[in-house]
This record gives sequence, C-alpha cells and structure tokens, in this order.
Amino acid sequence: QEKVKHLKGKPAVSVDPNMEVSSEQQVVTRKVIKALTKELGIDSVKDLVKVGKLKIVNTEAELKAAMDLKTATLQTSENEGVQGAYDPATGISYIVAENVAPDKVWGVVRHELGVHAGLQGMLGKKHESVMGEVQNLVDKGDDALNLARQRVPKETHADDVLEETLAYFIEDEKNQGHTLYKMIVDSIRTWAVQMGIKRTLSTKDLSALVNVAIRKQVKGAKQAVKASGKRVKLS
Repeated sequence: QEKVKHLKGKPAVSVDPNMEVSSEQQVVTRKVIKALTKELGIDSVKDLVKVGKLKIVNTEAELKAAMDLKTATLQTSENEGVQGAYDPATGISYIVAENVAPDKVWGVVRHELGVHAGLQGMLGKKHESVMGEVQNLVDKGDDALNLARQRVPKETHADDVLEETLAYFIEDEKNQGHTLYKMIVDSIRTWAVQMGIKRTLSTKDLSALVNVAIRKQVKGAKQAVKASGKRVKLS
C-alpha cells in the first residue's frame, strides 16, 4: 500500500511502502515535492527519479532503512537533522522530507547532486583541460586566478590547491566574463541537462555545485590519507 501520493496522483518515492507514515507527514512530503517541482519543473523531477539519481523519503527512519548511514555522505542541519544523503554504494541521492523546509529543498538537492557527480563528473571530458588552464593562468599571473589563489587557506595540501583555487574563482561573481568561467559554465550546464535538470542554473547554483564537488574531493583525499598513510590523488 502506497502511503504517500505524488502531485496529481503520481506515487512518491517512498523507500518502504509498509512503513507507517502519518497524515501530517504526508502533507509535509507533498509540500517538499511541490516546492522542488516549482524549482525544476515536473519533467526534471520525474527524470531524476526515473533514472535513479534521486529519491525523496518521508522520514529519517525510512532513510536508515534504505541505506547504511555509516558509508553515506550526509547533509545535516543542527536543528533539523539529516536533510539529504548520498549513498556511494548505489549512487542515489536522498532527500528527507520531514527535515527540509520547502524553500530550502532546491539547495539540498543541488548539494546532493554536486556530491554525487564530483567536479570530474560535471566537467566530463573537459576536466583535464579546465584544470590545465587554471594552472596555466596562475603561472601567467592572471589577476582573477591569482586573487582566488590568495584566498586558499595556507594549510591546504599542495595537491588540493588548484581545485581550491578554482572553487574561489567560481565563487566570485566578478569573474563571470572570464573565458575560463564561461568554459566551466558551459560544461556544467551540459551536465545538468544530461542529468535531467531543465532549469537554467544561476550563478549561485553554479558556485554551489563547484564548491560542494571540490570539498567532496578534498575530503575524500584526506580520508584516504588517514586510512593508508599515503596521499592519494582522487581526480
């Protein structure tokens, strides 16, 4: 028995159909789905769900039933609990409806998709050329890249400096006219369309996607060092 209904009678993505969900929670989940549909469009939401990129669960209890949280990348809020999660075993991103305010749902989804794809996934075949161009511009003394490089924390590992430089470069809206910025934007928008996201990504969206992808990469490298004692380049 399906406990929650999607908009216009379409079934929601409930992990465990036998799990009891209160009528109040059903209302909350519908609001979250409606808000996400407003942001992305019904076709984009359906596409993300259909290809297995995204699942919307009602509660944290459902999330725990669906995946091993110990291996997951969790997006948490101090007051609301787990809002989203990425399961590396299945490649599925989850949104926990009970913990996400409708006006925050796109930000949570955007974060999860960025973690899922990673920088290399979003840039695709252009990843190597983009990173090569970042290094080339830094070496040539490009003002925008050097300013971004100066913002990288001094304790950052040498292998992560280039990626961190790119994150700060994308974060600065003054760089929107830069050739490198346009190259990255084009690549990420192509990736977004392939993912089923038909919405036009804003500057804020692009910055958030790049930042979360890079932070994931840096965090993964640090975990690899901790586990093996050796530095591993993950990109």
